Amino acid sequence: MVKAAVNENDKFEISDLEIRREGKSYTIDTVQEILHHYGEDCEVFLIMGADSLNELELWKNIKKLSQLCHFVIVNRPGYSTDTSDKLAELIGNENILDIERLRIEIEPVGVSSTEIRKRLKDGIEIKGLVPECVEAYIEEYGLYSPA
Repeated sequence: MVKAAVNENDKFEISDLEIRREGKSYTIDTVQEILHHYGEDCEVFLIMGADSLNELELWKNIKKLSQLCHFVIVNRPGYSTDTSDKLAELIGNENILDIERLRIEIEPVGVSSTEIRKRLKDGIEIKGLVPECVEAYIEEYGLYSPA
């Protein structure tokens, strides 16, 4: 489904690193593999919703991760994008400045992936909520269909 979503944009590359990895998959491990594959001069930008920003303290090796990549925070309805002193303690002030600089404000999407799956399960149309190619993929493979 991801392939269908990004197929027409040559700026995206799909990786199956996490699928091939046995056991638990942590973001720090993925970023380290990407840097190993593309070289240490490669810049990695980790795009996440504001909901994830509030849970970074739970991530494995968060301070090291913040040194290996740039966090790009996208606003999400109901979540703050404000960085806190607690987060500064976790990842360091210099990395907080990076987060502040790379914040993205977008028009909130009025539906979540959970809501899309629920609509499909309930037989409700999702036209306009996902790209047409993704909708076609879901339909072709009968994903999230009513039981």
